[in-house]
Amino acid sequence: MKQYGVDLYDFCNDEVKDALKAFCHRINQSDADVFIIMAHKAVLLFYILLAQGHIDKRVEEKVIVSNLALDFDCCYLKEKKIAILDDIVISGTTIASTIDKLLSVGVRQDSIDVIAIAIDLDYFNMSFETP
Repeated sequence: MKQYGVDLYDFCNDEVKDALKAFCHRINQSDADVFIIMAHKAVLLFYILLAQGHIDKRVEEKVIVSNLALDFDCCYLKEKKIAILDDIVISGTTIASTIDKLLSVGVRQDSIDVIAIAIDLDYFNMSFETP
C-alpha cells in the first residue's frame, strides 16, 4: 500500500469487499503456472490489489497481462496450469474464446481455472426491443 494512502477495501461496501477478498484468496491459493488477465480494467484492479498487498508478490511473476497475447505463438503453455482472471463475466464469450485458444495449443481443460469477482446473471434474462 506504499503508493496509496487508502486501502481499496475502504471504498467498498461489505458485499464488494467480501467479493474482492474471495477473488484475492483464490488467486493467492491457486497453483496456476500462468495467470491471464482478461480486460483492461481487470489489469488495473489486479495491480492495485497487488500493490496493496492483497495479492501475493509471487503471483506477479506468472502473469500474462492480456488474453490478446494468445494471438501469438503460445505453445509453451501446453503443459501449464492456467488461471484466467476477470473482474466481471457478463456473457462469457471472451472467456470461452480464450479457453478455445488454450485448448487449441494443447492445454488440458482440467488445467484451466476461471477466477472472477462477479458474474452478471441478469445478462441471460435480458430482453431486446429489436431483433
